[in-house]
Order: sequence, then C-alpha cells, then structure tokens
Amino acid sequence: MILITWFTRDILLLIGAFQAENEYLKIKSRQAQGIAVAKVNGKKLGRPKSTPSEKEIEIIMQYQSKEITLDTALNLFNLKKSAFYNLCKAVKKI
Repeated sequence: MILITWFTRDILLLIGAFQAENEYLKIKSRQAQGIAVAKVNGKKLGRPKSTPSEKEIEIIMQYQSKEITLDTALNLFNLKKSAFYNLCKAVKKI
C-alpha cells in the first residue's frame, strides 16, 4: 500500500514538473517572438541612456580645470568615485 502511494505521488510530481516546464518554454518562445517583432519595428529595448545636465557638465569642467577638488565634486553630486568618473567619461564623449 505504501509503495502505491509513493508511486502515485511520484507520478503526480512528474506530471506537475512536465506542465511547469512546458509553460516555461511557451512563455520564453512568446517573449522571443515579441522581442523579434519589436526589433523589426525599430523599437529600442533596454534602459535609455541619460545625458548629463548643464550643472553636472559645469561642475565636471571645474573639477577637470582643478578649480574644485575631487572631494568637493563628490559632495556636490553625492556620488562615489567610480560613479563620478563614469559621469566624467560621459561628459568627455559629448
């Protein structure tokens, strides 16, 4: 009797796993189709690029011309060094 309940439980577990996997694969394929259609229509995907504001550009120019120190610039932006340097790179590309 115990073997039958274990067997039944295992079969139900396998059926549930099979259904979950099929649902996962369907969702992935629909998502891939939607992304392909969006790309064909020219839709931009992902997070949009942000551009530095005039104030940020002004402060970075002051830092690069050594009118203000790094600590002062970091305090004005309330950023860490790595984020500030990434912002400097973005301003340099403009």
